[in-house]
Amino acid sequence: MVEPVRLLLAVVSHGVRRVRGGPAVESARRRLRGPAARPADRRRHAADRDPEAAPAAGRDAAVDPRILGQRRLREERGRADVHPPARPGGAAGAARDGQGAGAVEPVRGERSRQPGVSGAGPIARYVLIHGAYQGGWIWNPVATRLRAAGHLVLAPSLDGCGERHHLVRRGITVGTHAQEVAQLLFYDDLGDVTLVGTSSGGMVIQKAAELARERIRRLVFVDALALLPGERVDAIVKRSAPNEVTELTTGPTRADAESRLFRDLDPATRAWALARITPHPLAALEAPMEPTTFWEQAWRATVIRCRQAANPPESHQRRTAERLGAAWHELDTGHYPMLSEPEALARLLLYAELDGIVATLRQATGAARVTLRLDVPRRNLSVADVTAEALAPGVASLRGQTSIDQRAAGSIEWLETHRRVLVQEDVSNADAPPPPELVRLYGATAQMLGPVLRDGVLVGWVSVHHTGGPRRWSASDVAALETAVRDVSRELEPS
Repeated sequence: MVEPVRLLLAVVSHGVRRVRGGPAVESARRRLRGPAARPADRRRHAADRDPEAAPAAGRDAAVDPRILGQRRLREERGRADVHPPARPGGAAGAARDGQGAGAVEPVRGERSRQPGVSGAGPIARYVLIHGAYQGGWIWNPVATRLRAAGHLVLAPSLDGCGERHHLVRRGITVGTHAQEVAQLLFYDDLGDVTLVGTSSGGMVIQKAAELARERIRRLVFVDALALLPGERVDAIVKRSAPNEVTELTTGPTRADAESRLFRDLDPATRAWALARITPHPLAALEAPMEPTTFWEQAWRATVIRCRQAANPPESHQRRTAERLGAAWHELDTGHYPMLSEPEALARLLLYAELDGIVATLRQATGAARVTLRLDVPRRNLSVADVTAEALAPGVASLRGQTSIDQRAAGSIEWLETHRRVLVQEDVSNADAPPPPELVRLYGATAQMLGPVLRDGVLVGWVSVHHTGGPRRWSASDVAALETAVRDVSRELEPS
């Protein structure tokens, strides 16, 4: 009897006349249950815009998007220390939503969940910047998965884009968009941020990073443009059909968006995305790239190319990776991997720091391939597959090759026994041989292995492979490997 009375009082105190069958009842119930029970209800920017979620009710149609954005940030911060609620459908349902057995745990940062909660781990901060014709909605399937791993994730819609398209006007440029992002980081006191940009959003994160350098941990370019001063997008991107251009905006026709931009998406997701695309502010896409000191500075960066996308071309993205010394990854999908391959993209973002470590090691040693394997069951990591990998051009990837019994190899048994770096200048006559498939199928002829230890247990190793014959590894090569192993161990440590 007490609960109905409390519920009625809550509804009446809220000034709601209709009690039966409407959202007011659920709102009152949420207030009675407390904040820990309502994060999914409050997170409109994820639930309302995810193609896997129910349609929105349009509750914020009259709210200024800038005010709404600040509200969403406060809600996200309120969620950061709340354990995600259980999903319907048991383990299978949890895995579909990026939780449960199929979820990936955080790597480092602040504590991401309440003390004593199973699966507690560190938190990271991701700010995801959309590209042309999009809004923050484009990131929802990825953001949902990152949040499920306990991280703080923001995916703002830039001025004149997405739900803010009605604010479009003259004067919106890459520079003003970048200022928005830099101001978001400043006013909300966000540091150690992984700043992610896709498509033309790559230009925005270039300028934003320049404006807020001290707040940036890593830059991630997802099939993104990264222009030099004075370059134009139309000199790099080749469209099969012209855009519809007004004095303020530019955008594809619906037919072009459906047949070209979103052609690799499943029908339901394609329809969801088509309903949300909006023209992009003209100068933010067509004006020459503004002056920048971005390329004169050192950045920790990752470049993720989508093989099935014609734009931006591979040569452009290779240039970005080479100039920044960035980790390089490829996904076999189209230009919108956050919609077509959200699980794979989320995983790359979650382990971007580990990828950066192996990329740095490959550059330092000139190796053909560097891999990291980890056995961390609570993070759904197994040495059966690589956790992180860096490749020289043309070298075959080991990612997804899970048929080899790694711990049965003589080289790994040696690591288990000696717990120090193993140097092999010619694997063909090594006393502790690697898996034969590594030699026969993947061409390794010399290698170094560095053990990753936690509490005295061998939980993984870093492998450095050379192809094309024996190799004499130098003292600096060994030192670089030892540094990488220490860096990996530090990333695995909760703060």
